[in-house]
Amino acid sequence: MHPADDNALNTEERIWDLTMAVNLKGVWWGCKYAIIAMRNNPTDESKGLRVGGSIINTASFVAIMGAATPQLASLLMDFLNTEEKRQRRMVHLPMGRFGEAIEVAKGALFLASDDSSYMTGTDFKVDGGLSSCYVTATGEPALAPPASLV
Repeated sequence: MHPADDNALNTEERIWDLTMAVNLKGVWWGCKYAIIAMRNNPTDESKGLRVGGSIINTASFVAIMGAATPQLASLLMDFLNTEEKRQRRMVHLPMGRFGEAIEVAKGALFLASDDSSYMTGTDFKVDGGLSSCYVTATGEPALAPPASLV
């Protein structure tokens, strides 16, 4: 999210255009080159190599509508720990803190690993509870980030 992004009334068109270019074109480029990589990915069940690979979506639409892939999961995440608009968003996080990028990355790593081989068509939430109970948190954070992440 661009730091100057705001609501529909206050966001400048150039900021909206930039956001759309990053969000939409980024997905398009990712798909374009992921298809090539997956087609070239070696497959050998006897060696435990997956057929083609895995697709991990970062939006829930495809998980709900389905896709022509052997394994599909969407990674849902909350706001990451950035300075931009911190106070505006902090009040809505059930965990009372922002997620760290490494926490989302570890979720994506799990989805890309063989440990998730029986997961498909589901949402994998790494969002501190945001999608389940959008609330206004009070007091100190309920849990600090794990020491291994700091």
